[in-house]
Amino acid sequence: MRTRYKMLSDLGYALLLLVLAFIYISASDIYPILPPLLGLLFMIFHQSFKRREFYRVIAVFLILGFFELDKLLVFGILPLVFFVIRYFVTLRLEDIANENLFFVSLYVVGIYLFYIAGMLLSNILFGTLNIDFKPILIYYFIIDLLVTLAYAKIRKL
Repeated sequence: MRTRYKMLSDLGYALLLLVLAFIYISASDIYPILPPLLGLLFMIFHQSFKRREFYRVIAVFLILGFFELDKLLVFGILPLVFFVIRYFVTLRLEDIANENLFFVSLYVVGIYLFYIAGMLLSNILFGTLNIDFKPILIYYFIIDLLVTLAYAKIRKL
């Protein structure tokens, strides 16, 4: 009975996450000052993957897909970036020490750097022209970093 309750709880959390993310992404079309919060999504993905809460992992991937389609970005780069960061950065850093705010900062920096690298590689290989380096990306990075650090700090309390 406990596993069924946990499964329904995970499913409810995933559905709530999907609904809130779709509202947020749609609102970011109206208010372009809203950052994409990729770092927060990565933290949810990383925790859920570690705890084997696969409904939440699927929800994060659906959110990433919707984000890429809504913003007319190259589809599939963000989930690939999340897996690369998880397996080649996050797991290696967790072997060295426990997760702390410095490592969370590295995760967010890595997500943005790997995403830009993926977009550049996509531009070179497939000729996509979605590369725009605007000053608002710096603002997005800073806000995303602060929100992710706050989430990590609140989660530890």
